[in-house]
Amino acid sequence: MKRAFTIFELIIVIVVIGILAAVLMPRFTKNDVNHAANQILSHIRYTQHLAMIDDKYDPTKGDWYKGLWQIRFFKKSNASRDGSSAKWAYAVFSDKDIGSGYDGNPNATTGEVAIDPLTGKLISGGFTIHYNDSRTFKPAAIEEEYNIVDVRFDRNCSYYGSKRIVFDSVGRPLRGNPKNYTKNYEANKIIQNLCTITFCFYNNSCVKNFKIAIEPETGFSYIYSITP
Repeated sequence: MKRAFTIFELIIVIVVIGILAAVLMPRFTKNDVNHAANQILSHIRYTQHLAMIDDKYDPTKGDWYKGLWQIRFFKKSNASRDGSSAKWAYAVFSDKDIGSGYDGNPNATTGEVAIDPLTGKLISGGFTIHYNDSRTFKPAAIEEEYNIVDVRFDRNCSYYGSKRIVFDSVGRPLRGNPKNYTKNYEANKIIQNLCTITFCFYNNSCVKNFKIAIEPETGFSYIYSITP
């Protein structure tokens, strides 16, 4: 004779399933802090990769080094959904002289901006192209996408307020804006101590944040800490 479940047993099963769902569900929800940290780290490493495989040395151009690959963090209204306020974003690019000199900006209309290998989008959260442009890699608009409200470079990688990391052909990390470099090797532009970049969420108290570190010489980058 078959025995059916009682109402009490069914209630116990439902309660157990509910408890398991409550415990396991957070593991499957999106964690913006971890996601943003891994994304930015991946693009810093990709910038270094591009610098090493795309050697910019050109004996016919005396200022070839101004076109080194770099990742730049900036605040622009183009990086916001509605264009009404400036928001944080970043771009991976190699500056070009298109007749008026190097300007240090990621110009997506002249082939300067790198293409994300996974999505085929331009790795720019909005500078010369808008956030809403179909070519934009929208997650690079880190304030619009992740609510990152500040990007802080420590003194080892900041140079007169420039928030960018540049890499040479052997992968060494440099600081400052390449358009202002006066020669291909400037000792004060080479990052010589551990560089850390802090990304602040939600408010400028920066209680919730993550830090990415970049080692001198090797340019090896990694997630230094996460405070969720």
